[in-house]
Amino acid sequence: MLSSAVSLWELFKDRAFVIPDYQRSYAWTKRQVEDLWKDLEDNATGSRKHFMGTVILKELEKTGTATPYKAYEIVDGQQRLTSLVMLVAAACRKLWASQQFGGLARRWYEHLVCGLLDKTPDNAKRKLSLGGEDDAYFWQAIASLSPASLSPQTVGQRRLSSASSFFEEKIQNIPEKELVSFLHESLGLPSEQVGATERMLFLVYEVESDLDVGLIFETVNDRGKPLSQLDKIKNYLMYLGSKANSAHLIKAVNNAWGRILRNLAAISEEKEDTEAEENALARYHWIIWTGQPRVYEVHHAVKEAFPLGNPGDVVSDAAIYIDGLVESSELYLKIRLPDTKPGSLSSLLSPQPMTNVSTYFELLNDEALGTMASFAPLIMAALKACANSKPDLFVEIVRLCYLLAWRGH
Repeated sequence: MLSSAVSLWELFKDRAFVIPDYQRSYAWTKRQVEDLWKDLEDNATGSRKHFMGTVILKELEKTGTATPYKAYEIVDGQQRLTSLVMLVAAACRKLWASQQFGGLARRWYEHLVCGLLDKTPDNAKRKLSLGGEDDAYFWQAIASLSPASLSPQTVGQRRLSSASSFFEEKIQNIPEKELVSFLHESLGLPSEQVGATERMLFLVYEVESDLDVGLIFETVNDRGKPLSQLDKIKNYLMYLGSKANSAHLIKAVNNAWGRILRNLAAISEEKEDTEAEENALARYHWIIWTGQPRVYEVHHAVKEAFPLGNPGDVVSDAAIYIDGLVESSELYLKIRLPDTKPGSLSSLLSPQPMTNVSTYFELLNDEALGTMASFAPLIMAALKACANSKPDLFVEIVRLCYLLAWRGH
């Protein structure tokens, strides 16, 4: 594992970055973006180099796609790098038509955002590719020199839009010369007279394989927030896979977490954070899987269930646990959004029982009352066991949960 301290400009030199699908979507809320801007302001007025954080990369194998850059998967650090690319893109748009700074803006854009072909962005030279469905939105509505007016459709896209708007507003009233000076002093970008500097430094680690990722993943926190139970479980399972030399388990974890996080994001698309849902799902699934209702630090229980003493012996059991966690995320999505998603309860129940169930879930899903926490494992288990074969029994179980919740409040 190689490590080095490099500037932002050096980090992006001859590199392109890919955020894999299994990573969570853009997660920074207004607070983290404001903290980043405050760091930049402090750095612009200070006299010392600023350490910006850790970036963990894994070089990707070359594909048939023609690109002049080496491609790297971002294992950790994607939130901060995505934010900085958005800021630079916004600054480049502001300066693009400037007689004095237009050439500098093109240099910044080509080095940090997207390479150019005849002064036009070349899709083959994009410096950052996001995971899943957010990538197209990012390049059409956020990083483009002429952003399209698109409505964000996912929680990640809403956060991207919010962060981009924040940067646009911050630089809107800064005169061009002052903006160039600010980004030179804070980010170390080259100015029209001085080259790039090391005002901002990243500690960059390069790992050689997926198996190496688990060795360091658990101690890194790019979001500036406490890790959720699902984060910690994922990190441990990847570590387990690395110890067992099981590329299959690592791949299973990556694929599973992509599905799980998408399901949880769909539950509360208007929310900026899914940490509460992640913690809830980890606990609900553990109750269903083990029958133990009083376990709250689930990642500790997972470590005990799949010990490192003989990691090869527990890989198959860990894979079963992962499959169950994915299934639980789908069950949880169905009971949180019972009649609004494809494959929801409305596709399993006839119209009349569904009408009753919708009424029951209206109370059970009332976040102000917090009633779902008491009944979710039971309802999820009932849905798995009898929604297809005994829908009337499922409806009766939900009705009884509703009555208990109603009497309790």
